[in-house]
Amino acid sequence: MLSSHRSWLPALLMICGLSAPAYAQHQPTDDAPTHIDAPSSQAQPMSFEQALHHLRGEDQNVRAAHAAVQRAEAERKVMFGKFFPEASVRARAIRMDAPIELTLDPVRDRLESLPIPLPPAFIPDFRYEIQRQGFFSVTLDAQMPLFTGGRLMAGLRAADLAIEASAFEAQEALDAGTTELVKRYFGARMADEAYNVRKQTADSLKLHAQNAQRLEEEGQISRAERLRAEVAYAEAQMELESAERQQRLTKEALRTLLSQDVEIEPTSNFFEVPYAPNLQELQQTALEHNPKFQAGSIGQRRAHEAVRAVRGEFSPTLGAFALVEIYRGDLTVLDPAWAIGLQLEWNIFQGAQRFHKLDAAKALEQEVALKVGRASQDIPLLVEQKHQAYTEALSQLRQFQRTQELAEESVYAQTRAFEAGMATSLDVVDAELTLSRVNLGILNALYKSNVAYAELMEAVGQSAHLLDMIQHPTSNVHPEVSP
Repeated sequence: MLSSHRSWLPALLMICGLSAPAYAQHQPTDDAPTHIDAPSSQAQPMSFEQALHHLRGEDQNVRAAHAAVQRAEAERKVMFGKFFPEASVRARAIRMDAPIELTLDPVRDRLESLPIPLPPAFIPDFRYEIQRQGFFSVTLDAQMPLFTGGRLMAGLRAADLAIEASAFEAQEALDAGTTELVKRYFGARMADEAYNVRKQTADSLKLHAQNAQRLEEEGQISRAERLRAEVAYAEAQMELESAERQQRLTKEALRTLLSQDVEIEPTSNFFEVPYAPNLQELQQTALEHNPKFQAGSIGQRRAHEAVRAVRGEFSPTLGAFALVEIYRGDLTVLDPAWAIGLQLEWNIFQGAQRFHKLDAAKALEQEVALKVGRASQDIPLLVEQKHQAYTEALSQLRQFQRTQELAEESVYAQTRAFEAGMATSLDVVDAELTLSRVNLGILNALYKSNVAYAELMEAVGQSAHLLDMIQHPTSNVHPEVSP
């Protein structure tokens, strides 16, 4: 291994010579800064439970989904109101071209033609005004449907199904928001821990560079060994700066998601399920609880109700009506003061519109049914993919955890050997970087497992239980299934 490193020693020395001004500011002197300042202490500490509570109250997608539920409930009330009578008051002021009169001139002519003529004073005018030229009326009208061919019942059932579908859509929005929160919250948590790992590595390499400088002054190591240590420290400082930028970016993403005005400091640790849940049970649960699939199944039933409603248009409608004249000053002998009755209406021909509407409703029902059938096959596959991603993350985590102790021991051994002159500076740097990679690998595996588990619970429709999993990480362990 040493021979392979020494093969590029001339190139390393050249880089060191050319880039000396670039890393001079990172020289391990007592006056130089040893680390980048941590983020502001004004950040607001927040647990995952508190973050989830904020998400449910502030996330716009979740709030929009709840507003959709309220809209569906209001539309259901509108549909239910169609079963009740409708009453309206109608007032009209009318002026006609002439008054309406009843004329009996033939009777008058017959009386005048009698053999014994009657005096004109004894013959009435035989002209009666039934309705004045101008008049005013106020009428109370009421109508109530009695039979509509099943259209009202179909509409009411569709409205009930719309409420159920909107509730599942609200759950889908909340589940998606929960998964996004897991990504951003534990992404910020991983950035914090990665910053600490980078800082620890930089501090260790700084100490190593200081030891190398001391050993060079004592004549125990060459100048090249000391340069290797200083270059490694400069690179560790650059990695630390990059980790700080990533830390700020992830916290800004978390703050934006939760609509907060100050930076958020995540306090909850990564959660871990020692064993993956049973795949077959998860797939069956997904078909029963996945909100998107359930909303699609309800959409199929709503499409069937739409077909029934269109079929109802082929039937006649029967309704009851009533009217009451509120203002009776201008009523005539022919106008009733009140009236009740039944009204039958049957639309016989509409240019084949109803037939085409029925075909469209049936085609929509078939379209939704096909999509639901496709989803019933895709959902188990989606669950299997998320389950596999979670098990792979667990496997990586176990591997890194098994390597961590060896990497720590290697750092200790190489450091002591370097101080005793039995190892090179490059050996110490390799050991430090290996330990850093292992620690970062553990963080990355923890993050990937948390995100994969959140996505798995979202696919299954059990994101609501994710908080219980974080608070009680051993409550859903399935020891019979190994990762």
